[in-house]
Amino acid sequence: MAAPTGPDAVDRKDLLRVIGSSVLVALPISLVAMGFLGLVDLVQTWVWETAPVDLGLDSAPWWWPIPWLVLAGVLVSSAIVLLPGRGGHVPANGTGGGATPPSFVLGVFLAALAGLPLGVVLGPEAPLIAMGTGLAVWLSRLARLSPHGRLEALIGTAGAAAAISIVLGNPLTAVVFLAEAVAIAGGPVIAATLPALLGVGVGALVFSGLGDTPGVQSQSLQLVELDSVPTPDIGDLLWAVPVGVLAAVVMSVVFTSGRRVADRLATMSRGRLIVATMAVGLVVALFASAYSLITGRNPFDVASSGTATLQAITSDTTAWGAGALVALIVFKGLAYALSLGAFRGGPIFPSIMLGGALGVLIAPLPGLGVAGGLAVGMAAFAAAGMKMPLSSVALTLLLFGPNATRVFPEVAIAAVTAYAVRIALDKRARTTSGQDTTTAAHSTT
Repeated sequence: MAAPTGPDAVDRKDLLRVIGSSVLVALPISLVAMGFLGLVDLVQTWVWETAPVDLGLDSAPWWWPIPWLVLAGVLVSSAIVLLPGRGGHVPANGTGGGATPPSFVLGVFLAALAGLPLGVVLGPEAPLIAMGTGLAVWLSRLARLSPHGRLEALIGTAGAAAAISIVLGNPLTAVVFLAEAVAIAGGPVIAATLPALLGVGVGALVFSGLGDTPGVQSQSLQLVELDSVPTPDIGDLLWAVPVGVLAAVVMSVVFTSGRRVADRLATMSRGRLIVATMAVGLVVALFASAYSLITGRNPFDVASSGTATLQAITSDTTAWGAGALVALIVFKGLAYALSLGAFRGGPIFPSIMLGGALGVLIAPLPGLGVAGGLAVGMAAFAAAGMKMPLSSVALTLLLFGPNATRVFPEVAIAAVTAYAVRIALDKRARTTSGQDTTTAAHSTT
């Protein structure tokens, strides 16, 4: 996330202006975010629950994702080619795409709404951030809150914070996430934290007072409180390292595959892009259908952001056999990779779900257990996916609620290991790519 830099970027007068502006923009943006989440849930509930029952079906059959994800391909690609901003940030490129111009907000909104409820394997956090920053900049210009545009990035941070104040499971997670994003971008972290805190505070107040509804809650990360979370021992700590390495390798492959899909689509003409995105939607649907045929479970487990599936897994871990968990991880991972490149949304939620599923799968390993498996799995996959270790630790811990202190040691080790290995893998991939390019150039010459 972009932010003003330099020693004179933010002075005392500017900070006072940012503080006041943050409160002004956070209220309407949090209402917009709440409406967006409610609308996504309304469409999603109709597609996956109401419509099958209306057709006389007990639940969504194995073939159910196919028409909806093909439709998602048409709608999302149309938003990409017809509206400014190409539907927003490509999720295969990471968790954020910098400041969003106000003219891009409509495209971001429609691309996300066209895909997320219909089975795209992405979450709502990235579109919310984009809409929050874009709307905040628009409001700041409309009300002339930022002289010469100097403070638009900081005011945008308040808008982003208000928009995601609840969806990451806890308001504090949103503050940590935005502060770390600003730090990575090289911006003034302390200055950015102030509007983030205010934006999250206003947003959380609005969501708590007006948005305590099943619709909003179903689109937010939640973890069912476990009956027992034992104090970690040496076994938990030892397993954190290999799980971190595994998560880094898996997420490196997933994101590399997603970037290749995105790069391929970016070179296509409008007509070919629409057809290709429809084809990607069909393949994602086939992965969900294959999962349903093999396991007998609802294809929605694969064709979704994963929040509901994560809650189902943690609410009754004994109901998921090893075969079902392996199928979920494999097919969800494949669908996730394609969605990262072709559709629009956030990459965080599916990575957390994959980590949770892996955690339950490996829980029987000696010295681990369900709580330890969930902790290391979610922390490792979040850190490997976001490449933001502090946010990953905060997200995992706060999902554990009152048991956070018990799982902190293995969470920290898993997140740091996954982050370090993922960075090393990315550096090696860039070096190899450069060497290959140089070799090819010499050969051509």
